[in-house]
Amino acid sequence: MDTPTDGTSIAACNRGLGLLNGSGTKIGKAHLQWAFSEAAVLFLRKNPTAQLDLAKLAHKHGKAKALTILAHQLARAVDYILSRQQTFEAKKFFGPSETYRLRPAADKAASLEG
Repeated sequence: MDTPTDGTSIAACNRGLGLLNGSGTKIGKAHLQWAFSEAAVLFLRKNPTAQLDLAKLAHKHGKAKALTILAHQLARAVDYILSRQQTFEAKKFFGPSETYRLRPAADKAASLEG
């Protein structure tokens, strides 16, 4: 393969090595993307706070993109935890609990009527 000194660009060399896609952004490791997408689904299984977070994201971005965002958040949290050798802290991951409160259905109905 040509090196950048032979007249080709660095981006062309990286594309040839599979490090970048056509737009110049990183593709990432496919096996890690798959693992974190599976982890996001399992994380949602018995975690009501995460389910509320996903509902909020899904309302804004759609369900598939919301799962991708949650998987990316998990990946960043795992990287942070492993690099600093700390334990998982839900308060840091989810933020303040006030943002995850949903109004009861009766309150919503009353606000629509009045």
